Amino acid sequence: MRRGAAGTERVVVFVMGLLLLAAGAAAVAWRQDWISGAVDQLDAGPVLDWTDTRWWPWAVGGAGIVLTVVGVAWLAAHLRRRTVHRLELSGSGRGGRLTVSCDALVESARDTLEGATGLQLRSGRVIVDERGERLVDLRAGIDPGADLGEATDAARHASAVLSAQVGLESGLRYRIVLTGRGTTSKTSRVQ
Repeated sequence: MRRGAAGTERVVVFVMGLLLLAAGAAAVAWRQDWISGAVDQLDAGPVLDWTDTRWWPWAVGGAGIVLTVVGVAWLAAHLRRRTVHRLELSGSGRGGRLTVSCDALVESARDTLEGATGLQLRSGRVIVDERGERLVDLRAGIDPGADLGEATDAARHASAVLSAQVGLESGLRYRIVLTGRGTTSKTSRVQ
């Protein structure tokens, strides 16, 4: 998602949240009779007249379908993984394309990272981030007693090896997140 679209979405969600909070507060105030005479001043006659017409159930049903489709489309846009499976290398042109499998890049990073004591690559992928840039995202486990300096050097070496493999002009960025091993570890992340 682009920055402008993400910003617009955040504003819309914020405004909708405020409207829902205001509606909830008004409902509570009405129920608790904090607004004196609100029941007597509220005229629901026109709305009640609409509910007796033949088109009302169709309009409400149509609005429900439209809102459901919009909600499912919004959720699908956020669930989409923007994983890249093949990268085009420099040197590609009219004569042909040079590509590399992203799985091969992750395996290369695994070999490089696991050379350091106490590191083990858990997962890796190449994604397209929010800005539209390609990002190599690697997640590695680190032992509690491992040397962070050595882990940092291994991470730098892994990104240098990946840069050499795909070329500096590829525009790839790298993120290597080091987390503690085990499911209950509270070790902070190092980027």
